[in-house]
Amino acid sequence: MLKLAVFDLDGTLTDSSETIYRTAIQTFNKLGLKVNLPKNELDKRIGAHFGEIFEELGIKVDDLENYIEIYKSLYIHFIEYTTLY
Repeated sequence: MLKLAVFDLDGTLTDSSETIYRTAIQTFNKLGLKVNLPKNELDKRIGAHFGEIFEELGIKVDDLENYIEIYKSLYIHFIEYTTLY
């Protein structure tokens, strides 16, 4: 008898790349940072930590923990851009 089923939702059953991108851009805006972040470059790196992504793309964020906190608070506002595969 099956007692538990576990699914990897994000990136497996749903495509949240647009939600992630819009939230990232809005977070930069909220922090007053002018950042050129092409969506296709972020898409290639989804799953990596923001610190690694920003380092690879040459994006300077002085307080990464603050960025992440703001990002988390904004994410739900863009959830409608997440779609089922």
